Amino acid sequence: MVGAMVVLLLSCVARAADISTGAIDAAWEDDALTFLAATSGPAWLSGAEPLYDLGGASLDAALELSAEPDGQLRIRLVLTNPASTPVQADVRFPTIGGLGTGDGEPLGYFLPALGPILDDEVTTHRRYYGGLLPLQFMEIHQGDAGLWLMTRDLQARDKTFSVGKDEDGFGRFEVEWPHLVVPAKGSTTLDATLGVHDSDWHAALDAYRRWVRTWYQPRAAPKDAFRQAFNLRQLHLHDNEVLGAHPGAFDPETGRFRIQEYLAEDIEQLGGVDWVHIFDWGMDEVHGRVGDYNPWSWLGDPAGLQAEVDALQEAGIGVGLYTDGYLLDTPSLVGQRWGESWELQDSHGEEYTTYAPSWHVCPAVAEWQEHFALRNGRRTELRVGASGLYVDQFGYGYQYPCYRGDHDHSVPSGQLEAERAFVEGLRRSMSPDQVLYTEAGPGDVASQWQDGSFTEAVRSFRDDPRTVPVAIRRFALPLHKTFELLTQDAPLGDDVEGVRLAFFNGEGTRHMGYFEDDAWFSEEALAEIRHAWSVLHTWRAVFAGEDPIPLVDTSVDGVYANLFQDDGHRLWTLYNASGGDVSGEVMRVDSVPEATWEDCWNDAPLAVEEDGGEVVIALDLAAGGVGCVVETRPVPAATLVAHWALDEAGGGTVEDAVGGADGVVWGGGATLGVDGAADRLGTALELDGTSAILLGEVDALSGLTEDLSLAAWIRPDRDDDVMRILAVDGWDDGGLVFGLTRAEGRRALFLTTVGVQDYVLPVVIPTGRWSHVAVVLDSGGSAWFSVDGELRGVVPGDAGGTTTESRWWLGANGTDGHWVGALDDVRVYRGALTRAELRALADITPPLVGEVRAPEEPWADRGQLSLWWPGFYDPGSGIAGYEVALGTSEGSRDLLDWTAVGAEQQGELDGLALPDGTVHVSVRATDGMGQRSEARGTVRVDTTAPALLAEWRFDDGVVPAPVAMDPALERTEDFTVTAWIRPVEEGFQAILGSDEGGWFFGLGGDGDDLVFVTMGVEEYVLAADLPRSTWTHVAVAFDRYSDATFSIDGELAGVVHGTIPAADSSSGFEVGGTAWPWRGGLDEVRLYDGVLDPDEIAAI
Repeated sequence: MVGAMVVLLLSCVARAADISTGAIDAAWEDDALTFLAATSGPAWLSGAEPLYDLGGASLDAALELSAEPDGQLRIRLVLTNPASTPVQADVRFPTIGGLGTGDGEPLGYFLPALGPILDDEVTTHRRYYGGLLPLQFMEIHQGDAGLWLMTRDLQARDKTFSVGKDEDGFGRFEVEWPHLVVPAKGSTTLDATLGVHDSDWHAALDAYRRWVRTWYQPRAAPKDAFRQAFNLRQLHLHDNEVLGAHPGAFDPETGRFRIQEYLAEDIEQLGGVDWVHIFDWGMDEVHGRVGDYNPWSWLGDPAGLQAEVDALQEAGIGVGLYTDGYLLDTPSLVGQRWGESWELQDSHGEEYTTYAPSWHVCPAVAEWQEHFALRNGRRTELRVGASGLYVDQFGYGYQYPCYRGDHDHSVPSGQLEAERAFVEGLRRSMSPDQVLYTEAGPGDVASQWQDGSFTEAVRSFRDDPRTVPVAIRRFALPLHKTFELLTQDAPLGDDVEGVRLAFFNGEGTRHMGYFEDDAWFSEEALAEIRHAWSVLHTWRAVFAGEDPIPLVDTSVDGVYANLFQDDGHRLWTLYNASGGDVSGEVMRVDSVPEATWEDCWNDAPLAVEEDGGEVVIALDLAAGGVGCVVETRPVPAATLVAHWALDEAGGGTVEDAVGGADGVVWGGGATLGVDGAADRLGTALELDGTSAILLGEVDALSGLTEDLSLAAWIRPDRDDDVMRILAVDGWDDGGLVFGLTRAEGRRALFLTTVGVQDYVLPVVIPTGRWSHVAVVLDSGGSAWFSVDGELRGVVPGDAGGTTTESRWWLGANGTDGHWVGALDDVRVYRGALTRAELRALADITPPLVGEVRAPEEPWADRGQLSLWWPGFYDPGSGIAGYEVALGTSEGSRDLLDWTAVGAEQQGELDGLALPDGTVHVSVRATDGMGQRSEARGTVRVDTTAPALLAEWRFDDGVVPAPVAMDPALERTEDFTVTAWIRPVEEGFQAILGSDEGGWFFGLGGDGDDLVFVTMGVEEYVLAADLPRSTWTHVAVAFDRYSDATFSIDGELAGVVHGTIPAADSSSGFEVGGTAWPWRGGLDEVRLYDGVLDPDEIAAI
């Protein structure tokens, strides 16, 4: 069969391609690919089959194939629905089979699942996108060639990826889109790309990460305290049968918390604790653990727990509080009211019973989303002040599809989209400095709305020979923090291997259980946890770097290595899965001058050897053991010694703004003043291949032989063999030449130290488009090439260049290598540019735009305004700071001109003079290169007191008979009742209330207590020594968080915390009546539409 495939591929090669991307040649006919080949490599396709299957749905379909700037082949399927009702379809797209190069090597494949699959078996691996497969690509390889498929879905739609090979050795890609809904008279587009490589699956991962950087926008700024946390300790406030006899961290008998006491032991046993996760903080003995999260009848005033939380956070330990996005305990008030209507149903119309008897509710229900965001998000933040909020069961995205027809979603629900919308609403309700994390890591798109998650990557890849031991999402989405769940509600025991694998991946670990029971933690496991945490904590900033690389090359089969790095360090973790002890060389890496080395797993200096521009790392690794080495290098500031901005509008000269090495136009084919690479860069120089810029002798360049950086914006307009960017004149007298050439059949960057060495690296640089290119020649003689701010490769060397007295050129070197296209912002540095500096130079886009909102609205203080502006993000040069302006119309600044407010995503403005009504807010973010973006929003300012809806006065304070209230005045939340009362008897008696449903405000108990009751739901009791036969002014304000605030004689008397709003009344409201008539004097009973503050109540 292999021989037949070769013949077929050869016959295909002769066919002219319908499209060429510069890296891929392809042809298609009748909606099928008929030819697919790497432009400078092998053909891949052995046959033709349709690229899509609509499963019989009545939709119009159109394929669009186009070339991407980086050489990928883009394939789009546009589905149009001509009908007047939505159409649901099970779509397969793309489907590409019969893949292989025919070189006789076995075909393998890579699927970046939770446990990444790297295999060559004859089988198909199928994974659901989301928690099990968080990334949108897969890869096939054969010999030295490879092919990847990537979907570009930013809606987090349900989909399944399949990759594998058949019995004939051919590979296959397929993506399924189940239950895809195409709107009535509308269209839906599915988007994918194909790419080729000549290395391994890392090339596919690199391409995927480059795509992610074009859209990934954390909706709240990443938080170092969370990203640099590694030991997460789960605590239980109450006794728990899973934990055995160990008492909880709260004593209900004394009302005393033992959190800090327990944590002191945790720190001793685990080495350190960075984050505390309180599992059952929301439990009360009547309403259960999940649903209400209103535990104050059991825990006492929230101030007690808040004080514990504050103490931990002041000590540098973050605190997260548990919630569940799917479950409501049956006794919970939320469950009693809404559980049945919000409940999920499976495909048989039955309820889910995974955690019966709790209600399993649907995250697509808008009312549940709103309730959770307001009460479990914002309300919890205000009451407890914890660093973060955790949502259990979220992130997997596949376990609870909902088939109910009376919910506002398609049937079945798109669970991934529902969870994403749910989390988005929750994120918006929380302040930007709060952490949001879930049980599983969601798909890549949904990850933008949260800070991290637990993960079961280690449990997914261990003991499976088809997988590799890497937590792939941790490397692909490094801003998303992960903590390994090595067990689920079970003892860790002596699972030393699990601890080591989490360390190998640079991840945190969740720890639950207690130390007096050896089943939970063996001494060996605890020692390993302490050791791992010490290394992770010491090097936490490096582990939290944004450029980790998984599974780099090693010298020993079965020894794996991961790379973590920042601008001053490279750190490798190693894991020995070879089956035996290893002693000696384990890996080789590029040599960096003046670097020092440390074996940080053993806390000792590391002696390394140099060999041909590489460093040889030798270690002793026991079977199943881990190691960690770190390279530390000096990072002196690079000095700009020459800079040709090429901003001249015309004329015959160009200016060196730094070194004075001005140049003159040589030849007639140069045009100054053309559009540059970006607005911030001004204009550019265009050359037609016959002209160049003669710089003459450049002192700053002539003496540079190593430890230098060259950078430029380039737009090559022709795929010529060799084109110079910056070059010395001729090839005989030392100096440097930097430009483009051809290598391995494709475009390459090159640097030549004349007379010493040629450094060549094949890269993708599109024709007719701007790219930023740079090379750093270090003091050891190795060249580090970057494109668009990203390191693309290192070419080793062992010597620098030589000095020269020759002339220098832009766009040629003498009469050779003339540039065709445009050049802009050419720079020369003495010293090595860092990764951050390279990204900044390549940054030509302003920050991604965030949003503006106020945490409370309407705002009721004319002199002060609190604002949030989350979502601004700049992956290039970072955000330097924010400014805020206020006005009476959109974009105006008549209330406050631009005012710097620092680098945080929230702040308070004081000393204002705001008018009532709509205030227009503008927030401007400035990045490290001076580029700006602006978001606008509005805040409603209302300093008027809540409206008086009704007032009831009685002669001499005597209520002759209960007075009915107009039903139109009924409120279930956000209202205030005030009254003058003179009780004469004890017992329940109503000031204003309802018998059935609604609410009741009056006296209770022995007649001395103020009582507010949401009928059939909750009682709010304020113990008060109210006098009898004496007039007293009382008030209750019931807010949108379901808290009741009581006042007596104009003074704040107390707050009682509740759970849900009142229900609608079925009996109507009466003043001084209901089943509990008032006994005594009653006057000036008032109902307000809104919450009065204490000062407003005092003024009544």
